[in-house]
Amino acid sequence: MFGFEWRRSPVGHDTGIWGAPGDRHTVLVVVRSAACGQHLLDVVRLVESDPRVKVAFTTDCDIYHRGVERLLSDVGAVVISWRDATARDFGLAVATDLAAVRRVRAPSAVMPFGERIEAAALREAHRRDLPCASGAHRVVHRCGAGPTSIVLAHEAEVARLARRHPETLPVTTVAGDPTYDRLTASLPLRNFYRRALGVGPRQRLVVVVARSTARPPGATNLLARLPRELPAEEYRVIALFPPEPGPGGVGLADCLRGGLGVLPPEGDWRAALVAADWIIDDGAVGPYGAVTGVPVLLSGVEDADIAPDSALAELARVAPRLSPYRPVEPQLHAAAARHRPDLHRPVLERITSEPGRFNRNMRSLLYRHLRLRQPLSIPTTDPVSPPFRLD
Repeated sequence: MFGFEWRRSPVGHDTGIWGAPGDRHTVLVVVRSAACGQHLLDVVRLVESDPRVKVAFTTDCDIYHRGVERLLSDVGAVVISWRDATARDFGLAVATDLAAVRRVRAPSAVMPFGERIEAAALREAHRRDLPCASGAHRVVHRCGAGPTSIVLAHEAEVARLARRHPETLPVTTVAGDPTYDRLTASLPLRNFYRRALGVGPRQRLVVVVARSTARPPGATNLLARLPRELPAEEYRVIALFPPEPGPGGVGLADCLRGGLGVLPPEGDWRAALVAADWIIDDGAVGPYGAVTGVPVLLSGVEDADIAPDSALAELARVAPRLSPYRPVEPQLHAAAARHRPDLHRPVLERITSEPGRFNRNMRSLLYRHLRLRQPLSIPTTDPVSPPFRLD
């Protein structure tokens, strides 16, 4: 996917691409999950073909997992240890939260990933005195020195962040949303993605996002219900970001045996959204589902836990709620019957205030930090990669 082969030097050498500390044209990308890694790869695409710029990836060793390892291996990335990453100087560090880069010796561009449930996370963060507030608040909550740039998707996010942290205004910029732009570019490839996911010509695809197990009936129980209640000859059910089963819960292996498909962590989840006929979301990616134009149902999302004036709040006003006490199939049909093309327009307007312009805005910011002249070419937005075939 990326032309990183020319950077495949032995990691840890004191010569070659790593040379002496202080290389101001090296970008360090800190990846904390496969989903956030895909978000950050959209940034790397803007510089990876420039021979003047070197790119390295790292992750906090405490949260490194196989999904991140596979993702970075697939793109041929140069990966350095967290110890090396914190011992060298870089031209710029890019991450999705400041906690990931506060020990890195470099200016930082922090991009909060996607739409998140914010209010509950903020209350928990303050109660436990932890730097784990979600959304844009996460990048500054109890993290010491601020980032060089906080890169947001919408002007409304700037206002929300400024109300809590007015000191961030001088370093906040609105670049747009790469996921929104790439989803839009991917819509013409819907049938291609469906074939890659093994969706038959007479089947309809239900994509379910179920990361949270905090509320009954529990995410894993929902994943077990869907393939059991929806006839396999008519429906394909695929889970994104499935949770670890809790004590006494239904195991994910049981769901798989029941016919559930699971997208691997390194697979591009955005392709599954484009391919879907219905999306059932727990608040993690629902607004992005609205980009695809299909019905989005919310499951286990409480209004009190949603940041006001956010894209998720707009979605919660119009999206039907999936009841755990009624059969699933009639609820899907009811959602399809009431869906109309303009239903999600207010949601889309809240996702980004710079639609289609992320690549241009973000590349300008990157080169400004790296103190390099931009290439003369105009960056384009490509469709997302095809997902792994699941059957």
